[in-house]
Amino acid sequence: MSTKTLADYKGLEGISLQVKFTRNEFLDSLLDGNLFMNNFKYFIELERKMKVKGQGDKLEAGFVFRGTNAKIYYQGQEVGQAKFAEVVERYSEAEKLPVFCLAMFDSKDLKIIEENEKGLVVKVELPKEEQEAFINDFGPVAVVLPGDFYDRINKTAKEQEVECIAGRVAYLDYNQHDSERKKMFDEGSTDMFFWKDEFFKYQRECRIVLTDNFVENNTSLNIGSIRDKAIVIDTKEFFETTVFDIPFKDFEDLTK
Repeated sequence: MSTKTLADYKGLEGISLQVKFTRNEFLDSLLDGNLFMNNFKYFIELERKMKVKGQGDKLEAGFVFRGTNAKIYYQGQEVGQAKFAEVVERYSEAEKLPVFCLAMFDSKDLKIIEENEKGLVVKVELPKEEQEAFINDFGPVAVVLPGDFYDRINKTAKEQEVECIAGRVAYLDYNQHDSERKKMFDEGSTDMFFWKDEFFKYQRECRIVLTDNFVENNTSLNIGSIRDKAIVIDTKEFFETTVFDIPFKDFEDLTK
């Protein structure tokens, strides 16, 4: 069997799957186009409540750095020492911004299992422990989102005059001090909303953040029904047996 992925196929390196993992009780609302968004505070407190890293992350929406053998000062005087310190700087209102999270499986995750004159057949190929983490942390239903998903979001945001940013999460080693990242944070860069501990890199997260909408709990953005284009699959089946066709005719300009 081939060990090639789409990343090895000239012209198709940019193809990816956008997938929202959810639970059955939330499925109909999602298919109706309702993007339910908790604020960052929800995810910050979720880890604190659950005491387990996964969906929650107490380090969200801020600048994080770690150190060892740190000295603690108060009003200019040293008051103690710590063998290990983890410091989070966060703008006071940042945790009130709503965020919608999804997974993006890029061309390196899409293994080619068949090639014929019409096109390619691929499946998502992840290590078993990463598959299990998705199942345990994010729910039993996988919704493969339509190709115009981000276009729909941008159109709706423009119509409703909502400031919206979208992008991939950058997974970082917070044990390494990054002066450039600190500068970006101090200047108020929205990149801070896409920083996460490298512990979470298996999640392959993309997110949409509403940057001018401060909410106490949550909100939603309706982008119109996606029922006619979304694909709904059992999460375990998505990882184990589901395959996707990549017809050459749909990507002729890319593969020339």
